[in-house]
Amino acid sequence: MSTEEDSAYEAAKCIDDKYSTLCSTKNRVNSWISVQIPSSPVEYVVLYNRRDDDTLAADLGTVSVYVGSKAGMKHNLCGTIEYDAAREPDPYIIACNGVEHES
Repeated sequence: MSTEEDSAYEAAKCIDDKYSTLCSTKNRVNSWISVQIPSSPVEYVVLYNRRDDDTLAADLGTVSVYVGSKAGMKHNLCGTIEYDAAREPDPYIIACNGVEHES
């Protein structure tokens, strides 16, 4: 993560498969979160917005998903989503169509 709000919202919580936890960067321009996965084609990314406080859900803002071989690499853009109150709490699904990272 580019920054960490505090230890209650640590990066490990981004992918812990629990709706009751969340990860969060500090509120900064161009904040990012990077997730390392085994080298394999990525079909899609599923993003669940926070569910603890509806008044903060819009903090999701705009999210772009890239597949790359290291944090910050922006070679393969899968897609971009924007917060949409009408679709909450449904997940945001970003199609990557089997893209693989480039080194």
